[in-house]
Amino acid sequence: MNFFRKDPQQDKYFVEIRNSLELAYWVASDSDNFLEFFPELLNRNNLSIIIENSEQLKKLLNVSKDRIRLQLTGDHKECALLLEGYIQSMIKELDIKQSNQRKNESEDIKYTRILDIDSNFRKSYFKYMLDDVEYYRLKSYSKLSSALKEILAYGSCLDDDLESDFADKKRNKILKYLSEAERLILRSNRQLNIVRRTKSITKISQAGEYVVKDLNHTHKWKSSRAGDCAIAFGSGYFSEEYHRLQTEYNLIWQGVIQVQKETFAQINDLDIDELNFLDFQGKQYYSKLNEVGFKINEFILNGMNAYLPKFELLSSKTIKNHLQFLNV
Repeated sequence: MNFFRKDPQQDKYFVEIRNSLELAYWVASDSDNFLEFFPELLNRNNLSIIIENSEQLKKLLNVSKDRIRLQLTGDHKECALLLEGYIQSMIKELDIKQSNQRKNESEDIKYTRILDIDSNFRKSYFKYMLDDVEYYRLKSYSKLSSALKEILAYGSCLDDDLESDFADKKRNKILKYLSEAERLILRSNRQLNIVRRTKSITKISQAGEYVVKDLNHTHKWKSSRAGDCAIAFGSGYFSEEYHRLQTEYNLIWQGVIQVQKETFAQINDLDIDELNFLDFQGKQYYSKLNEVGFKINEFILNGMNAYLPKFELLSSKTIKNHLQFLNV
């Protein structure tokens, strides 16, 4: 973040709080993903896990809220409050009880509201970010959100043959947003790959810069997520596991985008079995995204000996083919 290095203690508080909030989101997303996409797997045991996760989630959010109020100041506090408000809003939308209260509401209305919450948050959050790996990742999210809004409009066009030309324009717009999302996540990937290509890693600075040397050059690669690792474990620390998780996360996100691109590039030519297969792939990617996103935050929190309730994710029970997610 662009306010790191001004107050090391505030940086530590912020990193711990941010990773706690993000982990809470992944837990809520895991339950929502399971209930929405895999209802056939719901049984008494899995329902108990969802309920227990929900209770522990509330405790984690309350602790984080109190810590923001008591420990953070200045930009650290403003940014954390922005993130906390966003996470709370998203978890409220994903909560099963909230869904039951709005059971007469159409899915389009629900998803539009979620996309609007997401869009409004990112517009405010970007001002705190560096031009780094996470920045391009979140920019990619924003483009996918724009594509998803167009997809909702596209679906309504198909109900009326008179709107076929309009639907084609929507499809082209969807593909444009998806291509932009893919370009941005590839840019994030390239920055991650700088470390992999180099001969040695000399240190990670407190600013979150990987300082790496090959035979002829010294490179500096900024990343607020590298900053999380440096702040959590100390300047100069590099974790192969953390870097692997970040790389895997980006690859999964790239897969999410590619499934959508493949669907809308060929939507007029795909039969029902092909559409169902692409839909299945998309659900698998989202399950794995929950799993890896959770592990990234868990890694940082465990490294800081932070408060972390016990959670059991259900995403692993929904992934049918783990081989497709092996790192290349």
